[in-house]
Amino acid sequence: MGSRRMLSIDVVETDLFLFLPHSAQCLYFHLCLNADDDGFVRNPKTVSRLVCCKESDLQQLIDKEFIIPFQSGVIVVRHWKIQNTIQKDRYHSTQFQREFSQLGIDENNTYFLKTDNDSILDTDCIQDVSNPIPEVKLSKDNLSKANLIEDKPNKDNPEKTSAKGAKEKESMKGETIEGHVVTLQEMKAYCIEKDYSFDVAKVYSVSKPVTSDQMEEWCEAQQSFHYASFH
Repeated sequence: MGSRRMLSIDVVETDLFLFLPHSAQCLYFHLCLNADDDGFVRNPKTVSRLVCCKESDLQQLIDKEFIIPFQSGVIVVRHWKIQNTIQKDRYHSTQFQREFSQLGIDENNTYFLKTDNDSILDTDCIQDVSNPIPEVKLSKDNLSKANLIEDKPNKDNPEKTSAKGAKEKESMKGETIEGHVVTLQEMKAYCIEKDYSFDVAKVYSVSKPVTSDQMEEWCEAQQSFHYASFH
């Protein structure tokens, strides 16, 4: 253990430290003088008695987080690394390795006492590589199968079909006439054969198929055209 120690005004001239009782401040100085090269003091109560301080002074240093106590009775100066930098050729590691392993160093180069969360790795979100989640690849065949399953009617309740199937069924209504789609060319040929007047331009485009609803409407107007003839 070295015979010289350093103190930093960044620690001992803060309001938190200066508002401590003079006896507690004095105890802190003597603890720093008796600390090893890692800031550990093996006999803090003895040092307190030697300088005529009370246990309440030691407790105030603990409460204000200037020192960290351990169950073994050892304490460590929390801001030790801020105040003391020891050359490697003169440095001697502490004999209190068990207590030292319980400490961490934060971004301000200050000791803190580790908790279980700091030392135990959370494995809840780690996937077991021996049992990976199967990869699902999308292909045209898979998509087609998925569509067939989605549109398949319910055998127990035939009336209950998917919204997509019902929509398609509604859109197909009136497109065929007993299995046959009648074109305007066929209608025109039929009208010529029966000597009916039929103006294609006044009804629909030549390239557009005629639905059953359109046929029925036209037949009612002609009163002599039956789309059953196209079977």
